[in-house]
Amino acid sequence: MAVILVSLLFYLVIPGVGAFNVRRQWRMFRRRVIDASLLPPVTFASARRPRDDHGTPLKARFVGTLESIQGENTAWIRGPDITVAVDMSVSDVYLVAHSPTDRPDTPPARTSWSRLGSLPGGMKVLVSGILDSSEPHPAIRSGHGEPVLAVFYDGPESTLVRRCVWSGRQLNEYWNSATPLALAGGTFALIVVAYVLLRQPLALPLARLAIALAAVPVLPLLPPGIVFFYLYRLGWRRGRVLRAHRDVIQLPLRYLPDDARCATLPNGELYCMDDYPLEAAGALQQEGLTVIDPPLGGNPNSCTVFGRAAEGRLAPPLDALCEWTAVHGDPRLASAQCQRRARRYELGSVVILGVGLLVNFLLTMAVLVMVL
Repeated sequence: MAVILVSLLFYLVIPGVGAFNVRRQWRMFRRRVIDASLLPPVTFASARRPRDDHGTPLKARFVGTLESIQGENTAWIRGPDITVAVDMSVSDVYLVAHSPTDRPDTPPARTSWSRLGSLPGGMKVLVSGILDSSEPHPAIRSGHGEPVLAVFYDGPESTLVRRCVWSGRQLNEYWNSATPLALAGGTFALIVVAYVLLRQPLALPLARLAIALAAVPVLPLLPPGIVFFYLYRLGWRRGRVLRAHRDVIQLPLRYLPDDARCATLPNGELYCMDDYPLEAAGALQQEGLTVIDPPLGGNPNSCTVFGRAAEGRLAPPLDALCEWTAVHGDPRLASAQCQRRARRYELGSVVILGVGLLVNFLLTMAVLVMVL
Protein backbone atom coordinates (compact mmCIF):
# COMPACT_ATOMS: atom_id res chain seq x y z
CA MET A 1 0.00 0.00 0.00
CA ALA A 2 2.84 2.42 0.81
CA VAL A 3 4.34 1.87 -2.65
CA ILE A 4 1.05 2.79 -4.35
CA LEU A 5 0.49 5.82 -2.12
CA VAL A 6 3.98 7.17 -2.79
CA SER A 7 3.47 6.73 -6.53
CA LEU A 8 0.10 8.47 -6.51
CA LEU A 9 1.42 11.36 -4.40
CA PHE A 10 4.50 12.13 -6.50
CA TYR A 11 3.27 11.15 -9.97
CA LEU A 12 -0.35 12.30 -9.88
CA VAL A 13 -1.31 14.47 -6.90
CA ILE A 14 1.57 16.98 -6.84
CA PRO A 15 1.84 17.45 -10.65
CA GLY A 16 -1.98 17.43 -10.86
CA VAL A 17 -2.33 20.25 -8.34
CA GLY A 18 0.32 22.17 -10.26
CA ALA A 19 -1.52 21.51 -13.53
CA PHE A 20 -4.82 22.88 -12.20
CA ASN A 21 -3.01 25.90 -10.79
CA VAL A 22 -1.27 26.61 -14.10
CA ARG A 23 -4.50 26.28 -16.07
CA ARG A 24 -6.25 28.59 -13.60
CA GLN A 25 -3.48 31.20 -13.91
CA TRP A 26 -3.63 31.25 -17.71
CA ARG A 27 -7.43 31.29 -17.68
CA MET A 28 -7.24 34.30 -15.36
CA PHE A 29 -4.75 36.00 -17.72
CA ARG A 30 -7.04 35.53 -20.72
CA ARG A 31 -10.01 36.74 -18.69
CA ARG A 32 -8.16 39.84 -17.51
CA VAL A 33 -7.03 40.77 -21.03
CA ILE A 34 -10.60 40.40 -22.29
CA ASP A 35 -11.92 42.43 -19.35
CA ALA A 36 -9.31 45.11 -20.05
CA SER A 37 -10.57 45.41 -23.63
CA LEU A 38 -14.06 46.11 -22.24
CA LEU A 39 -12.88 48.90 -19.94
CA PRO A 40 -13.13 52.56 -20.98
CA PRO A 41 -9.86 54.00 -22.27
CA VAL A 42 -8.16 56.77 -20.31
CA THR A 43 -8.90 60.15 -21.90
CA PHE A 44 -8.76 63.77 -20.75
CA ALA A 45 -12.48 63.57 -19.92
CA SER A 46 -12.28 60.32 -17.94
CA ALA A 47 -9.16 61.53 -16.09
CA ARG A 48 -11.18 64.48 -14.76
CA ARG A 49 -13.97 62.14 -13.59
CA PRO A 50 -12.30 58.99 -12.21
CA ARG A 51 -15.32 57.89 -10.08
CA ASP A 52 -18.81 56.73 -10.92
CA ASP A 53 -22.06 58.22 -9.61
CA HIS A 54 -21.69 56.26 -6.36
CA GLY A 55 -18.17 57.51 -5.68
CA THR A 56 -16.50 54.20 -6.58
CA PRO A 57 -13.10 54.50 -8.31
CA LEU A 58 -13.35 53.58 -11.98
CA LYS A 59 -11.31 50.89 -13.67
CA ALA A 60 -9.74 51.88 -16.96
CA ARG A 61 -7.23 50.74 -19.54
CA PHE A 62 -4.59 52.54 -21.47
CA VAL A 63 -2.67 51.62 -24.62
CA GLY A 64 0.54 53.46 -25.39
CA THR A 65 4.31 53.29 -25.45
CA LEU A 66 6.75 53.22 -22.57
CA GLU A 67 8.22 56.71 -22.22
CA SER A 68 10.35 56.40 -19.08
CA ILE A 69 10.67 54.76 -15.67
CA GLN A 70 10.67 56.91 -12.57
CA GLY A 71 12.13 55.48 -9.40
CA GLU A 72 11.58 51.76 -8.89
CA ASN A 73 7.85 51.35 -9.48
CA THR A 74 6.49 54.12 -11.70
CA ALA A 75 6.23 53.68 -15.46
CA TRP A 76 5.23 56.60 -17.66
CA ILE A 77 3.13 55.53 -20.65
CA ARG A 78 2.56 57.94 -23.54
CA GLY A 79 -0.60 57.72 -25.63
CA PRO A 80 -1.75 59.70 -28.66
CA ASP A 81 -2.89 62.72 -26.59
CA ILE A 82 -2.18 62.00 -22.92
CA THR A 83 0.56 60.55 -20.69
CA VAL A 84 -0.32 58.29 -17.77
CA ALA A 85 1.74 57.19 -14.76
CA VAL A 86 1.37 53.51 -13.81
CA ASP A 87 2.17 52.27 -10.31
CA MET A 88 3.85 48.90 -10.99
CA SER A 89 4.55 48.03 -7.33
CA VAL A 90 1.63 45.55 -7.38
CA SER A 91 1.38 44.28 -10.94
CA ASP A 92 1.25 41.26 -13.21
CA VAL A 93 3.60 41.68 -16.17
CA TYR A 94 3.49 39.72 -19.43
CA LEU A 95 5.56 39.90 -22.61
CA VAL A 96 3.77 39.02 -25.86
CA ALA A 97 5.97 38.53 -28.92
CA HIS A 98 4.68 39.28 -32.40
CA SER A 99 3.88 36.29 -34.60
CA PRO A 100 3.45 36.58 -38.39
CA THR A 101 0.40 34.31 -38.23
CA ASP A 102 -1.07 35.84 -35.01
CA ARG A 103 -1.09 32.31 -33.62
CA PRO A 104 2.02 32.02 -31.42
CA ASP A 105 3.01 28.50 -30.44
CA THR A 106 4.46 29.54 -27.07
CA PRO A 107 2.61 31.33 -24.26
CA PRO A 108 3.51 34.88 -23.23
CA ALA A 109 6.42 35.27 -20.82
CA ARG A 110 5.07 35.90 -17.32
CA THR A 111 7.23 37.86 -14.91
CA SER A 112 7.18 40.58 -12.24
CA TRP A 113 8.15 44.22 -12.47
CA SER A 114 11.10 43.74 -10.09
CA ARG A 115 12.54 40.93 -12.24
CA LEU A 116 11.86 42.55 -15.59
CA GLY A 117 15.02 44.62 -15.70
CA SER A 118 15.52 47.50 -18.11
CA LEU A 119 13.07 48.10 -20.94
CA PRO A 120 13.71 50.10 -24.11
CA GLY A 121 11.76 53.29 -24.51
CA GLY A 122 8.97 53.17 -27.06
CA MET A 123 7.91 49.62 -26.23
CA LYS A 124 4.17 49.12 -26.67
CA VAL A 125 2.15 48.27 -23.58
CA LEU A 126 -1.43 47.70 -22.48
CA VAL A 127 -2.18 48.50 -18.82
CA SER A 128 -5.39 48.28 -16.82
CA GLY A 129 -6.29 49.09 -13.23
CA ILE A 130 -7.88 51.75 -11.05
CA LEU A 131 -7.79 55.27 -12.48
CA ASP A 132 -6.47 57.85 -9.98
CA SER A 133 -6.48 61.57 -10.78
CA SER A 134 -5.71 62.90 -7.31
CA GLU A 135 -2.28 64.01 -8.55
CA PRO A 136 -1.44 66.45 -11.37
CA HIS A 137 -1.04 63.55 -13.82
CA PRO A 138 -3.59 60.70 -14.10
CA ALA A 139 -2.31 57.38 -12.76
CA ILE A 140 -3.34 53.74 -12.92
CA ARG A 141 -2.94 51.72 -9.73
CA SER A 142 -3.92 48.36 -8.33
CA GLY A 143 -7.20 48.04 -6.49
CA HIS A 144 -10.32 45.97 -5.84
CA GLY A 145 -8.01 43.10 -4.86
CA GLU A 146 -6.44 42.97 -8.36
CA PRO A 147 -2.91 44.00 -9.33
CA VAL A 148 -2.25 46.22 -12.32
CA LEU A 149 -2.19 44.26 -15.58
CA ALA A 150 0.70 45.22 -17.88
CA VAL A 151 1.12 43.51 -21.25
CA PHE A 152 4.19 44.56 -23.23
CA TYR A 153 3.86 43.53 -26.86
CA ASP A 154 4.96 43.83 -30.45
CA GLY A 155 2.69 44.00 -33.48
CA PRO A 156 -0.62 45.79 -34.06
CA GLU A 157 -2.92 46.72 -31.18
CA SER A 158 -6.02 45.41 -32.96
CA THR A 159 -4.79 41.80 -32.84
CA LEU A 160 -3.35 41.93 -29.31
CA VAL A 161 -6.39 40.49 -27.54
CA ARG A 162 -6.70 37.68 -30.06
CA ARG A 163 -3.00 36.84 -29.76
CA CYS A 164 -3.22 36.80 -25.97
CA VAL A 165 -6.30 34.58 -26.00
CA TRP A 166 -4.75 32.22 -28.55
CA SER A 167 -1.37 31.81 -26.87
CA GLY A 168 -2.30 32.36 -23.22
CA ARG A 169 -2.34 28.69 -22.24
CA GLN A 170 0.25 26.14 -21.15
CA LEU A 171 1.62 23.78 -23.80
CA ASN A 172 1.02 20.88 -21.40
CA GLU A 173 -0.37 21.61 -17.95
CA TYR A 174 0.98 18.38 -16.44
CA TRP A 175 4.54 19.59 -17.10
CA ASN A 176 4.70 22.55 -14.73
CA SER A 177 7.22 23.91 -12.22
CA ALA A 178 6.29 21.26 -9.63
CA THR A 179 6.57 18.27 -12.00
CA PRO A 180 10.37 17.77 -12.27
CA LEU A 181 10.88 17.83 -8.51
CA ALA A 182 7.85 15.61 -7.96
CA LEU A 183 9.04 13.00 -10.47
CA ALA A 184 12.58 13.05 -9.07
CA GLY A 185 11.25 12.81 -5.52
CA GLY A 186 8.95 9.93 -6.42
CA THR A 187 11.73 7.99 -8.13
CA PHE A 188 14.10 8.50 -5.21
CA ALA A 189 11.47 7.55 -2.62
CA LEU A 190 10.52 4.38 -4.49
CA ILE A 191 14.15 3.36 -4.91
CA VAL A 192 14.62 3.72 -1.15
CA VAL A 193 11.48 1.68 -0.52
CA ALA A 194 12.66 -0.98 -2.98
CA TYR A 195 16.06 -1.17 -1.24
CA VAL A 196 14.35 -1.74 2.11
CA LEU A 197 12.02 -4.37 0.65
CA LEU A 198 14.85 -6.26 -1.06
CA ARG A 199 16.33 -6.95 2.37
CA GLN A 200 13.17 -8.90 3.18
CA PRO A 201 12.87 -12.11 1.07
CA LEU A 202 9.10 -12.30 1.54
CA ALA A 203 8.67 -8.78 0.18
CA LEU A 204 10.36 -9.49 -3.17
CA PRO A 205 7.14 -8.98 -5.25
CA LEU A 206 6.62 -5.57 -3.63
CA ALA A 207 10.28 -4.69 -4.30
CA ARG A 208 9.78 -5.49 -8.00
CA LEU A 209 6.67 -3.30 -8.03
CA ALA A 210 8.55 -0.42 -6.39
CA ILE A 211 11.42 -0.66 -8.89
CA ALA A 212 9.00 -0.72 -11.83
CA LEU A 213 7.10 2.28 -10.45
CA ALA A 214 10.38 4.15 -9.90
CA ALA A 215 10.99 3.87 -13.65
CA VAL A 216 7.55 5.32 -14.56
CA PRO A 217 8.90 8.82 -15.47
CA VAL A 218 11.01 7.34 -18.30
CA LEU A 219 8.80 4.41 -19.31
CA PRO A 220 6.73 6.38 -21.86
CA LEU A 221 9.95 7.23 -23.74
CA LEU A 222 10.97 3.58 -24.20
CA PRO A 223 9.80 1.29 -27.01
CA PRO A 224 7.15 0.17 -27.72
CA GLY A 225 5.40 2.73 -25.50
CA ILE A 226 7.06 5.66 -27.24
CA VAL A 227 4.65 5.18 -30.17
CA PHE A 228 1.74 5.76 -27.81
CA PHE A 229 3.56 8.74 -26.30
CA TYR A 230 3.93 10.28 -29.75
CA LEU A 231 0.20 9.79 -30.44
CA TYR A 232 -0.59 11.26 -27.03
CA ARG A 233 1.39 14.41 -27.82
CA LEU A 234 -0.38 14.81 -31.16
CA GLY A 235 -3.80 14.42 -29.56
CA TRP A 236 -3.07 16.75 -26.66
CA ARG A 237 -1.67 19.39 -28.99
CA ARG A 238 -4.74 19.13 -31.20
CA GLY A 239 -6.99 19.55 -28.17
CA ARG A 240 -5.05 22.65 -27.13
CA VAL A 241 -5.44 24.16 -30.61
CA LEU A 242 -9.18 23.46 -30.58
CA ARG A 243 -9.52 25.15 -27.19
CA ALA A 244 -7.72 28.17 -28.61
CA HIS A 245 -10.06 28.19 -31.63
CA ARG A 246 -13.03 27.94 -29.25
CA ASP A 247 -11.98 31.10 -27.43
CA VAL A 248 -10.91 33.08 -30.50
CA ILE A 249 -14.12 32.32 -32.41
CA GLN A 250 -16.34 33.70 -29.66
CA LEU A 251 -14.02 36.63 -28.90
CA PRO A 252 -15.99 39.20 -31.00
CA LEU A 253 -19.13 38.27 -29.02
CA ARG A 254 -17.66 39.73 -25.82
CA TYR A 255 -19.13 43.11 -26.70
CA LEU A 256 -22.61 41.75 -27.44
CA PRO A 257 -24.68 40.70 -24.39
CA ASP A 258 -26.98 37.70 -24.83
CA ASP A 259 -28.35 37.66 -28.38
CA ALA A 260 -27.93 41.37 -29.10
CA ARG A 261 -26.91 42.32 -32.63
CA CYS A 262 -25.44 45.71 -31.67
CA ALA A 263 -23.80 47.25 -28.61
CA THR A 264 -21.76 50.28 -27.63
CA LEU A 265 -17.98 49.91 -27.39
CA PRO A 266 -16.08 51.40 -24.43
CA ASN A 267 -15.10 54.39 -26.58
CA GLY A 268 -18.74 55.09 -27.57
CA GLU A 269 -18.78 53.50 -31.04
CA LEU A 270 -21.72 51.40 -32.21
CA TYR A 271 -20.49 47.82 -32.71
CA CYS A 272 -22.64 45.32 -34.61
CA MET A 273 -22.71 41.87 -36.12
CA ASP A 274 -24.29 41.04 -39.47
CA ASP A 275 -24.46 38.16 -41.93
CA TYR A 276 -22.55 38.74 -45.14
CA PRO A 277 -22.38 36.60 -48.29
CA LEU A 278 -19.03 34.92 -48.70
CA GLU A 279 -18.21 37.05 -51.76
CA ALA A 280 -18.86 40.29 -49.87
CA ALA A 281 -16.71 39.15 -46.95
CA GLY A 282 -13.94 38.25 -49.40
CA ALA A 283 -14.05 41.76 -50.84
CA LEU A 284 -13.84 43.27 -47.35
CA GLN A 285 -10.87 41.01 -46.63
CA GLN A 286 -8.95 43.00 -49.23
CA GLU A 287 -9.59 46.08 -47.07
CA GLY A 288 -8.20 44.48 -43.91
CA LEU A 289 -11.07 42.34 -42.59
CA THR A 290 -9.77 39.34 -40.62
CA VAL A 291 -11.68 36.16 -41.50
CA ILE A 292 -11.60 33.30 -38.99
CA ASP A 293 -12.28 29.89 -40.47
CA PRO A 294 -13.49 27.41 -37.81
CA PRO A 295 -11.40 24.21 -37.92
CA LEU A 296 -14.49 21.98 -37.85
CA GLY A 297 -16.17 23.71 -40.74
CA GLY A 298 -18.80 26.42 -40.94
CA ASN A 299 -21.38 27.71 -43.34
CA PRO A 300 -19.50 27.81 -46.65
CA ASN A 301 -21.86 30.43 -48.11
CA SER A 302 -21.90 33.16 -45.45
CA CYS A 303 -19.87 34.90 -42.78
CA THR A 304 -20.78 36.65 -39.56
CA VAL A 305 -19.01 40.02 -39.71
CA PHE A 306 -18.29 42.15 -36.63
CA GLY A 307 -17.41 45.82 -36.88
CA ARG A 308 -18.33 49.46 -36.43
CA ALA A 309 -21.67 50.50 -37.87
CA ALA A 310 -20.97 53.23 -40.41
CA GLU A 311 -22.92 54.39 -43.46
CA GLY A 312 -24.91 51.21 -43.94
CA ARG A 313 -21.96 48.84 -43.61
CA LEU A 314 -19.60 47.42 -40.99
CA ALA A 315 -16.23 49.17 -40.93
CA PRO A 316 -13.01 48.82 -38.89
CA PRO A 317 -13.59 49.97 -35.29
CA LEU A 318 -11.67 52.97 -34.00
CA ASP A 319 -11.16 51.30 -30.60
CA ALA A 320 -7.52 50.20 -30.48
CA LEU A 321 -8.31 46.77 -29.00
CA CYS A 322 -11.35 45.96 -31.13
CA GLU A 323 -10.74 43.97 -34.29
CA TRP A 324 -12.66 44.10 -37.56
CA THR A 325 -13.32 40.41 -38.00
CA ALA A 326 -15.59 37.76 -39.49
CA VAL A 327 -16.34 34.12 -38.69
CA HIS A 328 -17.55 31.56 -41.21
CA GLY A 329 -21.01 30.46 -40.12
CA ASP A 330 -22.46 30.82 -36.61
CA PRO A 331 -19.65 31.65 -34.11
CA ARG A 332 -21.57 30.28 -31.11
CA LEU A 333 -22.20 26.94 -32.81
CA ALA A 334 -18.62 26.71 -34.11
CA SER A 335 -17.22 27.50 -30.66
CA ALA A 336 -19.36 24.80 -29.01
CA GLN A 337 -18.20 22.25 -31.62
CA CYS A 338 -14.56 23.07 -30.88
CA GLN A 339 -15.17 22.67 -27.15
CA ARG A 340 -16.69 19.19 -27.56
CA ARG A 341 -14.00 18.02 -29.96
CA ALA A 342 -11.20 19.40 -27.75
CA ARG A 343 -12.52 17.46 -24.76
CA ARG A 344 -12.58 14.26 -26.82
CA TYR A 345 -9.01 14.77 -28.00
CA GLU A 346 -7.76 15.45 -24.47
CA LEU A 347 -9.52 12.44 -22.95
CA GLY A 348 -8.42 10.23 -25.83
CA SER A 349 -4.80 11.34 -25.57
CA VAL A 350 -4.76 10.56 -21.83
CA VAL A 351 -6.14 7.09 -22.52
CA ILE A 352 -3.50 6.52 -25.22
CA LEU A 353 -0.73 7.61 -22.84
CA GLY A 354 -2.11 5.29 -20.17
CA VAL A 355 -2.15 2.33 -22.56
CA GLY A 356 1.45 2.94 -23.63
CA LEU A 357 2.55 3.32 -20.02
CA LEU A 358 0.77 0.12 -19.02
CA VAL A 359 2.41 -1.84 -21.84
CA ASN A 360 5.90 -0.71 -20.86
CA PHE A 361 5.16 -1.21 -17.17
CA LEU A 362 4.11 -4.84 -17.72
CA LEU A 363 7.23 -5.47 -19.83
CA THR A 364 9.36 -3.97 -17.05
CA MET A 365 7.69 -6.19 -14.46
CA ALA A 366 8.36 -9.24 -16.66
CA VAL A 367 12.04 -8.34 -16.93
CA LEU A 368 12.30 -7.84 -13.16
CA VAL A 369 10.72 -11.24 -12.52
CA MET A 370 13.43 -12.84 -14.67
CA VAL A 371 16.25 -10.80 -13.09
CA LEU A 372 15.23 -10.76 -9.40
